[in-house]
Amino acid sequence: MKTKTKKKFIWKEALPIYVFAIPGLIYLIINNYLPMFGILIAFKKMDFQKGILRSPWNGLNNFRFLFMSKDSMIILRNTILYNVAFFITGTVFA
Repeated sequence: MKTKTKKKFIWKEALPIYVFAIPGLIYLIINNYLPMFGILIAFKKMDFQKGILRSPWNGLNNFRFLFMSKDSMIILRNTILYNVAFFITGTVFA
């Protein structure tokens, strides 16, 4: 009968891997997680003296205001058409 020996994990052996992972983690945090604070602005009633985090919550009233305006369909159409044009030109020139 063979007995399995458990190999003890020594973190000092894996230290170079952790060091190599640090720049990638910094990049991930800066480019993927910090911009998430900008999403808060859509749900806040912005008071520039208080800042983003201290401004009161507004719920979906900002979205109601946007979609009740007469220009909302034009804005939506332009956004979609610009993205389609960027996809096509990006594919052609790639």
